[in-house]
Amino acid sequence: MKFELFGLPGCGKSTCCRKIEESTKIGNPMKFYKENFLGKIFFHLFLLTFQVNNKLNRLYKECLQILGTETYENAINKAIPKELYLKYMMFIYHLENSKKVIIIDEGIIHYAIALHAEFHIEMEKIERIVQLLQGKEIKRFGILATVEECMGFIQKRNRKNCSIDFLEKEDLKQMLYQYKEGLDYFSQKYEVKTIESIVDYIKSGEGRNEI
Repeated sequence: MKFELFGLPGCGKSTCCRKIEESTKIGNPMKFYKENFLGKIFFHLFLLTFQVNNKLNRLYKECLQILGTETYENAINKAIPKELYLKYMMFIYHLENSKKVIIIDEGIIHYAIALHAEFHIEMEKIERIVQLLQGKEIKRFGILATVEECMGFIQKRNRKNCSIDFLEKEDLKQMLYQYKEGLDYFSQKYEVKTIESIVDYIKSGEGRNEI
């Protein structure tokens, strides 16, 4: 079983993963690729070369066809292309089809919501892309948090390592409501729980024994 989290920026996805790792030793591989120098090199090499993998390349092209030729600009940073987020999704798809028990803080659903929130891509197209990237034995949880709670956490952490951290208060609030639209959409399909509930569920072993 693999676990994937999604939710608003600042809702506590990484915190949830850390608590699960401390309680169960189930690791978040994305932490290695974000924080480790060698991991970052491997991650960027993957993004540059994944198209040599026939299956991933086929899926990527199908996703691009779904998006069509319409131009979408990122509402936070216009220099970021939508194709980059699709490549992130290909990497996560690759990880989620491994045989290991893992938890991912920013998974396919997270980036699906980001495509809607940051590029204003229609949810109908987003849903079709998600259907293409269904991994094996994946349990997905949304994290329950209000826009106000996430705003407070983003401003408190003040880490300044991604574009959303640099938004002014009103722009941040508007962006978080865009994310909430995506969260509400996927909450019809996947459970949305508090961090404590997710940790307890996985810690109990119930989730790993479902299959």
